[in-house]
Amino acid sequence: MSSEESEIITNFNAIKTMHPQDDYEIYKLFADKPIESILLYAAFINKEVTNKFLNKLQHIKIKTTGDDLISLGIPQGKIYKDIFDFILKTKLKNPNLGLADELKLIKETFL
Repeated sequence: MSSEESEIITNFNAIKTMHPQDDYEIYKLFADKPIESILLYAAFINKEVTNKFLNKLQHIKIKTTGDDLISLGIPQGKIYKDIFDFILKTKLKNPNLGLADELKLIKETFL
């Protein structure tokens, strides 16, 4: 077995017992996984969850960066994860949010 095939199996084994309950959990489960591992999840665990990720959620990306947070005067630290998770959860509900909208939400919520 090649190292790439081993990685696919390892990733599938890491996610096969997971049963995400909402869009955020689905996104976080699959976002950094190889497509082959995701397809194994579809074949053996839950096709509907996988279809939702592949057809809708995988294309949603936040536009805010660490540099944006620094520009807002937010010191680096654990708060960045909290902010990025908050923006992602919000963006999954409203994918049309642009950078200006994201920054406005950050100012309203964290500053």
